[in-house]
Amino acid sequence: MVSRLPIRAWRWYMRCLETYPWKTQLISTGALLGAGDFIAQQYVEKVPLREHDVVRTARMAAIGTVVIGPIFHVWYSTLDKRFVHKSPGNAMRKMTVDQSILAPVFLVLFYGAVGIVERRTIKQISDKIYEEFYPNMVVNYKVWPAVQFLNFYLFPAHLRVLVVNVVSLFWNTYLAWTSHKELGHSAE
Repeated sequence: MVSRLPIRAWRWYMRCLETYPWKTQLISTGALLGAGDFIAQQYVEKVPLREHDVVRTARMAAIGTVVIGPIFHVWYSTLDKRFVHKSPGNAMRKMTVDQSILAPVFLVLFYGAVGIVERRTIKQISDKIYEEFYPNMVVNYKVWPAVQFLNFYLFPAHLRVLVVNVVSLFWNTYLAWTSHKELGHSAE
């Protein structure tokens, strides 16, 4: 019975994705961004469970549901309309466009959204973006081009957001950690 649980969960998820693609992708993105923050607090920052910042995790989940999920849904739909045929060349084109446009925009939106929900000042938000943008883009380009090429080439369109979300669990952990570490220089 227990061994069938993952199969049942997968089938349930696929039914939800088929019946409610928009909602399912938004909720999945929010849940995995929240999970990334939970992992960041518990395993990277080593916060004791009783001191876990539940509000921070809820904010990250909300950002995933309200900001990131819709962006991913629209973005991947747009790429699929622009590059219709499944081929290595089109997968490379999609990956190149994705990493040239969405990756840098995503980081700015992510740090901006975190700053807004945490009521940071414009200066604090811009300082955070300034400090984290370049190092995060370097890490991004070590991870995402290969992931996205495989995603665009191997997976059907309706699973692309899920693939990104699963890999993003680790990326979200990293971003949650970097978005909450102190700035390396003194903010005035």
